[in-house]
Amino acid sequence: MKVRCYNYKFRVGFTKLEIVLLIALIIVSSVAYYAWFIRQIPSPKPPKEERKTITIVDSAGRYITVPWPVKRIAALTSDSAQVLIALGMKDSIVGITKYAADDPWAPNVTVIGTSFKPNIEAIISTKPDIVITYVRWPKPEALEEKLEPLGIKVIRLNLYKLETLFKEVKLLGLLVNKTERAEELVNYWKGIVDMITSRVKKLKNEKRVRIYFEGYRDYAAAGPGSGWDELIKLAGGINVYADSPVTYPKVSPESVIERNPDVIIKAVSSSKFKPYGATDPSPLKEIRDNIMSRPGWSEIKAVKEGKVYIICADMLHDTFGLVAELAYIAKILYPDLFQDLNPDALHKQFLEELLGVKYAGIWIYPAG
Repeated sequence: MKVRCYNYKFRVGFTKLEIVLLIALIIVSSVAYYAWFIRQIPSPKPPKEERKTITIVDSAGRYITVPWPVKRIAALTSDSAQVLIALGMKDSIVGITKYAADDPWAPNVTVIGTSFKPNIEAIISTKPDIVITYVRWPKPEALEEKLEPLGIKVIRLNLYKLETLFKEVKLLGLLVNKTERAEELVNYWKGIVDMITSRVKKLKNEKRVRIYFEGYRDYAAAGPGSGWDELIKLAGGINVYADSPVTYPKVSPESVIERNPDVIIKAVSSSKFKPYGATDPSPLKEIRDNIMSRPGWSEIKAVKEGKVYIICADMLHDTFGLVAELAYIAKILYPDLFQDLNPDALHKQFLEELLGVKYAGIWIYPAG
């Protein structure tokens, strides 16, 4: 019996090619496993934006803490909306009053009622960081008591009195992180006010012009503490009703005759005459003629000398427009003292450069 013997050869180790292939296999497997493992880990949620806060004192003297910078503002005053636009923050306005909404400068945003009758539901729908309203209007029970429990802060500013305008502009600039722009605006427009007041300061009392100012309603005078009284004083005039015990006194025709003003200025609201874009002054002429023909008023010095003026407060008796308005009054009272002052140019600058609307219309009659 023959036995076959086979010569088996056993190999120890791997060839270079096999080693390379093995390493490649390990790498591919590791990468595949890592990719699978990573997919099993839940993606982290992006962290919530941590907004800073700032505490300010508003014109009602209240300490208020709000998110900073403020990004969404419901403007219950046209004045605050105008300042925000001048600061370059038009997009921050999320709500505006129904009266301001009709003005050519106004943004197309939610209408939130009026300064006197705010629409709380509309305000809430805009999701504002803050609401800006006047110091006196509306009452806290109509606004703060309804909004602040929802985390919506109310800031009270005026912006219609030169006495506090520039301080309030700086405060708004701080709230929206536009302090440099606010400083620039204040320096320029306050410089004009300072120029006017420095000139009239030299006038002796007997040389100062006496003014009867009449508001939107007949015989509604301007008493101490009113915005018009402030403008008259800054322009170097004497308000014939500065001694009134109330801010807006209702006076008699005979009382005006007795006080015999040198100049009469009457304000007209946009409900009577819309100045923007107007070309026909005849409605203003009619108002002026009616004043001059009031019984017994032909004996008043202002009427005798034709110094009766109609001012359209719309888009003029606001924010930096107040400076143009002051310039108009100063030039009416003292034309020789302000030959180099151009109120129309200031008003145009306010409308075109700050609010972005074309200067066109009639705001004072007769033209100064």
